[in-house]
Amino acid sequence: MKKIVKYNQILKLFIVAGMYYVAAVAQTEEAPQQMDKIEVKGMRSPDMMPYKDAYEYLRKLNEKPHDKIAVRMRIVPQDKKVALSDIKITLQGDKTDRSIPIAADGLIEVPFEKVLLDDNAEFITNQKKDSIAVHVSIEVLPPANGPLRYRYLSEALTQARDSVKQMVPWYVRWLVPNSWNAVELEFADGAIGSATVMAANGKQVFLGGKENKIKMLLDDHLISENPEVVFSTPPKSIGAGLISDLLSYTAQKPE
Repeated sequence: MKKIVKYNQILKLFIVAGMYYVAAVAQTEEAPQQMDKIEVKGMRSPDMMPYKDAYEYLRKLNEKPHDKIAVRMRIVPQDKKVALSDIKITLQGDKTDRSIPIAADGLIEVPFEKVLLDDNAEFITNQKKDSIAVHVSIEVLPPANGPLRYRYLSEALTQARDSVKQMVPWYVRWLVPNSWNAVELEFADGAIGSATVMAANGKQVFLGGKENKIKMLLDDHLISENPEVVFSTPPKSIGAGLISDLLSYTAQKPE
């Protein structure tokens, strides 16, 4: 594929509910002359971003073990008139023409392949500039075998903090949270979720609020004790959280 498009990439980093997001927007200066595989709806040119940037993020992430967390990339329409089903994304290069599936919740899986990097592949979407964004979030993966332990959550937060250092350039890290001290649990809509820490000196029960979310501040003593953590119903997601206002932080203390 002949490369005739120039671009500038802008990275915007900001905090939302203790998780970090990266919005990448590519600006084009010249329109492609031919794009047979892309359905372009009435605009001069689609948004673009180079695959090499995504590859570099994944490469840095893989420099350290991160078996307890997953980095999720989610497509989010910025134009209310655009539905996820309208968005198409492909990786195109000199020899590459690969569709990137978008799940019902917007999640995408970015391939980590050197062959795509060598092929000068680029992400191309059929949507106009500024109409979509890519949100990147960190989620805690429950253990594959055995119960969930308190120390496991602590180690997951450490991996989350390390992932920021690996993926985010040093000169913008001050914009990204790197002092997560809590685990944020989100339950399905309508579910009254709870998390119980089976501590030796009595249970600690955390109850979900109106938004079906729980923030659990991790205690150094319990990290050492390493009790089991039991949920009333499996949470929809477990993320890294930050509790800075201890006065507003509430939890049911040991019974």
